Amino acid sequence: MSITSRDFVKNYFGIADNSIDKRVDFFIPLVENDYLFIRNKPFDVDNENNIIYPATAQETAALMIMFKLNNSDSVAVANGKVGAKQEVSSVSWGTHSESYRDSNSLNQSGKLKFGYPEDIVKRIERFIGFKAV
Repeated sequence: MSITSRDFVKNYFGIADNSIDKRVDFFIPLVENDYLFIRNKPFDVDNENNIIYPATAQETAALMIMFKLNNSDSVAVANGKVGAKQEVSSVSWGTHSESYRDSNSLNQSGKLKFGYPEDIVKRIERFIGFKAV
């Protein structure tokens, strides 16, 4: 079982079509690894070795996935060259509306920590100095 699912991400953001399904599926294991890296401690397991995720982990992972989706959209590849597209400055997923601004970087609007907006990272309980046995 993963930290979140495609269905949860789509329901959380009110996305009805399947236009992002493959990309969400791609990002789920990457985001779970990032979550673990930020957390700095393995997830707990129950008596049957099932992973016990923190209460807000699924919602936090959905936010991380959407951040990655939005930022991967701001990079364009054309004729074998990578360049910046216009950056999405605001998005509303329910009825899907977007506004854009020119961008030379993937995120100009906020401070990043571990490659994610600081407000998302603050949702993950960090274990400083934890060493796996």
